[in-house]
Amino acid sequence: MSHPPPCVFISYSHKDERWRERLLVHLKPLARAGTIVPWADTGIRAGESWRLEIARAIDAARVAVLLVSADFLASDFIAKDELPPLLDAARTKGLLVIPVIVSPCRYEQTTSLSSLQAINPASKALSKMTKPEKEEYFVKLSIQIESVLSPVPGMQHHVGTGVPEQGGIGSSLVTPFPLTAGGYFVRSTSEDSPVSDQVGANVPMFATRGEQWALIVGTEPKWLRRTTEPLSMEMIDAVDVSDWFWSPDVYGPIPSERLFFFAGSDATSEAISLALDRIASAIGPNDSLLFYFSGHATTFSDPGELILYDAPNVQTGKKITDKSLGILSARVLVDWCNRLRAEKIVCILDSGGPACYKASRALLPGRYFISGLNCRYVDRNGVLTWYVRRTMHKIGRDVTVAQLHQILTAVDQLLEPKLDVYLRGRDLAPGNE
Repeated sequence: MSHPPPCVFISYSHKDERWRERLLVHLKPLARAGTIVPWADTGIRAGESWRLEIARAIDAARVAVLLVSADFLASDFIAKDELPPLLDAARTKGLLVIPVIVSPCRYEQTTSLSSLQAINPASKALSKMTKPEKEEYFVKLSIQIESVLSPVPGMQHHVGTGVPEQGGIGSSLVTPFPLTAGGYFVRSTSEDSPVSDQVGANVPMFATRGEQWALIVGTEPKWLRRTTEPLSMEMIDAVDVSDWFWSPDVYGPIPSERLFFFAGSDATSEAISLALDRIASAIGPNDSLLFYFSGHATTFSDPGELILYDAPNVQTGKKITDKSLGILSARVLVDWCNRLRAEKIVCILDSGGPACYKASRALLPGRYFISGLNCRYVDRNGVLTWYVRRTMHKIGRDVTVAQLHQILTAVDQLLEPKLDVYLRGRDLAPGNE
């Protein structure tokens, strides 16, 4: 049974009409290809109940774009009739909500919106940019929408729910949906964490059918950089992991277009964002991805975020004006993993684990997070990577996610204080391995 193209709902103030028109220009190729159906209230015909039509469009939407401005935030209709159902759909149905800051406004002071990852920083509103810069952000937005909604053969969707009807991992780009207890597992060495007896994750770490991809990040914020050290521990960890994709003892070489490596000052929010977009647009449904991060975490938002080289200094006591700069939100990372067309994604976080523990509850099948809850101690840096590296070189490319976690769990029993190693994810349904 064929389904209509997914709906992209555009929420905007009529005083920002020009921004809506420019957005539609960039979405036109996707609409022409049948990938999406953009929807704005201009499509309501005379005589129709406009409130009912807007409610129907919100219910059918898979993506919502918010053109945020002072006029947008001042609109009573948007605040009362559009934003509540959109944010509720984001929580319950996996609707992807993407704010675009079109002009300076109180976006970061608006509690209901500030936790969302805008396409552009609040400090860089489109109205303050040159024309080429504005166009670049609209292109980035269209690519993100396309990467989420592009159809892949073998998967159909319930329009507006984001719940796959049929198929295993990697059958399509899908959005997160509320998980039930069945099939979900948590395995941890922490006494305070829920632990399942289900082994789970008996799948190879690396690609077995398609291509292998890797995104490797090792950094610390520039304000924390110890200038007396030529290389930070985080950079050394990243180099160690990159060796897996050169050494024949582990996986072996992969082409540079599938190996993304960011260490030290190269690991900025802009560089990582571009890498996420490039991977999302090119990775295949049979491919596998390893995401590795060695660094630190913050709690600007709930549940938290990984911090990058250009993160603001949180130790000065000054108010952070742009909370999107220099971070990779845990929720954004989980959502990105869920939406990739990849068959399998394994994320290893050497530090930063506490920030991602809560968000990883929303992982779809075939997505796995390995990290530790107790990464507060400086002398813990690199410990997890060291044992992961030993495991990789010992077992090689046939190592499974479960094997790696079991080894780390055994090691953790000997450490004091413990890392509280955890493995979170959902296995494939029987028959979809």
